[in-house]
Amino acid sequence: MFIRLQLFSFFICFSSAVIFFPDTSDYDAYGLKIAANNLMIVEAQNDYTEFLIQFAPYIDHITDANDRSCSIEYNDDSQFVYAVALGKNQSTYNIFFFGEMIGLDKQNALANRTFVGILSYTGSLNSIDCDNDFTFTIQFIPGAFAHQEHIVMVTDLFGSIAYGFSDLFTFSYTAATNNLVVYQNNSLSPSTSFLPFAVDYDGSLGIIADVLDNGRNSRVRYRAVIILFSISASTAIATPISSWNYSASLTSWQAGLTNVGADQYAAKFDMSVSINPITTQVLVGIQSINTVFLFSYTTTTLTLISSMSPGQAIGFGKGVAWLSYTLNSFAILVNVYSINYIWSSSKIYIYGSTLTNTSTPVSIFPNIQQPLYSYMSSIFLNIITTPDNLILLDDQGGLFVILPAPTGYYSSTVGPSQQIVPAFSSQLPCIPGTYKNTTSIGRCIPCPAGTKNDGTNLTIATCINCAANTFCPFGSTSDSISNDMLSNVIQAVAYPSSPSISGIDDILFFTLFSIGSSPR
Repeated sequence: MFIRLQLFSFFICFSSAVIFFPDTSDYDAYGLKIAANNLMIVEAQNDYTEFLIQFAPYIDHITDANDRSCSIEYNDDSQFVYAVALGKNQSTYNIFFFGEMIGLDKQNALANRTFVGILSYTGSLNSIDCDNDFTFTIQFIPGAFAHQEHIVMVTDLFGSIAYGFSDLFTFSYTAATNNLVVYQNNSLSPSTSFLPFAVDYDGSLGIIADVLDNGRNSRVRYRAVIILFSISASTAIATPISSWNYSASLTSWQAGLTNVGADQYAAKFDMSVSINPITTQVLVGIQSINTVFLFSYTTTTLTLISSMSPGQAIGFGKGVAWLSYTLNSFAILVNVYSINYIWSSSKIYIYGSTLTNTSTPVSIFPNIQQPLYSYMSSIFLNIITTPDNLILLDDQGGLFVILPAPTGYYSSTVGPSQQIVPAFSSQLPCIPGTYKNTTSIGRCIPCPAGTKNDGTNLTIATCINCAANTFCPFGSTSDSISNDMLSNVIQAVAYPSSPSISGIDDILFFTLFSIGSSPR
């Protein structure tokens, strides 16, 4: 009898356990799987239990002879990597990553669950040795914790220290000393459940996009909050400085959203953050409300400047990234999902000036000049920048890197004839009748009416004026035709007279019967 009771208790406990078995083929799940700077591009591939590393220089004609990429197996097949991170101005080849061990009960507080690590390359850059020159350093977050649905990580500008944030702890991890410091509390919102979704850091101050729990009796269960913070590497204590709470207008469609379920990971609640450390501005995308916000920040305040929302849908702002810190150029990932989160389309909008509620993109990818690489999926998951290069991640783990092209050229995204990850754009001259006057990832623009570009001089940054009294329409390549050679043609044709019979009964009668005429 006693044995039967033990067995019964065992099966009851086992059946009630919720085990962490994430979908390893989901490149969206639990965090950003790509990171990049001017030294390398990194992707965590959980379905292969590998890190893909592409070393600079980034070129469009990669072959087996000059391949500078490596695939490095995880230290443990039971690791699920949430996200990877690199410093914007990094000079060392250290890659930070963190995640959770697969197969553990989500609900129980367990040790050796959440890990943080560094993958380092110490070999020659002239001849990459993937087999012998990579080393792992991994530590577990000390203490016993339950499964975390929401953890985010960022590094300082130099990639020397990583900072992690969750509802139960924060951590700092210093690469040079292998020193992991954990603060076992939520210092950014100690009294309210805190669920972080995205973070960026300029080296002194950071911006984190999260949701706070309004309580189970509130109609809007979770509210979006943007927090300006500082953090100490020695204590791992994050200090909130200023915050901004999102509140929907009572007449807007967003007012009907309750955000129920945001405590469990779901891609539709994803947010994105990108800091411009030069202008001290930050872009924040909240795709669940189809809105991108622009903030400015100081050492004491966080201020909303403007916002943009293209209408009732989900997906605008799934990813945001600065393309230039000095020219106010930035990119927004514009996915279109239904309210039920059914995918419809993916595009990348490129803007060339400060975001306002009436901003229009200067370029939209893909377009007729810049089609989607044939081996890339049409479902885009995220974008990041270096900031000069734009890296696109699709839902199959494919990566495409759009490299900036100089004046007179555009970034061709046709890509190589075979499947390569990552694949790179090439540069092609602007076709006659178009021009491009910046070094950027954008397309060439048709010449305005009254100007031309015959395409013979690629150093010309703009179209030149056409001769007087010549036919020179939009997108002209020549002004060789004089207006005197043209004649006006009137294309208008008089509309035929209406029939004298207009009643439907009369029309049917005379159509169906032939009176006083020979049979048909």
